[in-house]
Amino acid sequence: MIKANVKVVRNNLPSIGKAIRDRAKERRSKAAMALRDRARQEAPVDTGKLRGSIEVVSQGDSTDLVVVGASYASFVNNGTRRMPANPFWDRAVEAIRADYPNYFKDLV
Repeated sequence: MIKANVKVVRNNLPSIGKAIRDRAKERRSKAAMALRDRARQEAPVDTGKLRGSIEVVSQGDSTDLVVVGASYASFVNNGTRRMPANPFWDRAVEAIRADYPNYFKDLV
């Protein structure tokens, strides 16, 4: 029979969990900013309104959204009957997709 006496000297688990959540939030924000920056690079420029409307919006502790505020962004990205597509958003997402796991690689 094996016996073990375990004595908890100090419980660091709550602080470790908070530290991991804080680091995850920071890295998630960095990933969102990288997508924002790449989308701005890829966006075509006529007046600059489209490029200037790409922003990161933080929604609490668990979500960062990269949004394009220009109302015509989907027409530029997907094209219309009269205008060919310029998929700036798709190119930005594809460029960032491969790097995304690296933002969280050594989190734990």
